[in-house]
Amino acid sequence: MKKQITLLTLMLFSTFSQAQLAWLKLPDFPGGERMLCTAFSINGKGYMGLGIDSNFQYHNDWYEYDPVTNSWTAKTSLPSVGRDHATGVAVDTLGYVIAGEVAGGATAQVWQYNPYVDSWVAKSSVPVARENGTGFALNGKIYYGTGFQGSTAGAGPPMQ
Repeated sequence: MKKQITLLTLMLFSTFSQAQLAWLKLPDFPGGERMLCTAFSINGKGYMGLGIDSNFQYHNDWYEYDPVTNSWTAKTSLPSVGRDHATGVAVDTLGYVIAGEVAGGATAQVWQYNPYVDSWVAKSSVPVARENGTGFALNGKIYYGTGFQGSTAGAGPPMQ
């Protein structure tokens, strides 16, 4: 009997806890359907863009999501070629797009985004062109690594 009560309690707890995991529908991303985008958040807003669509078109557009107004706003596009597999990291009030894949293969480019003036600045490139890397910020510094050099699909040599 004690096992049955315990099992029933666990089942009820599981049912109630799953109800708290409901998804909230947000407005559609204005950039259309795409994959392998880059994103970060700064000061309570989300920033997302870049990526590749189902026609293998690389994108360089950029958007801001404001949860207070529940809306997307188009921002200044990355002033470079479109890319996917780039890494997004935020440090304090600035965001960074690191490396990624462009039409010619992997890139080492690093771009800094300032959401307060909606502008991009090219920064020093990472030492080796990479795509699909991982990064994080800690104590005001960015740590970036992993990923791979160039595409295994034969996209050509890495872009330097």
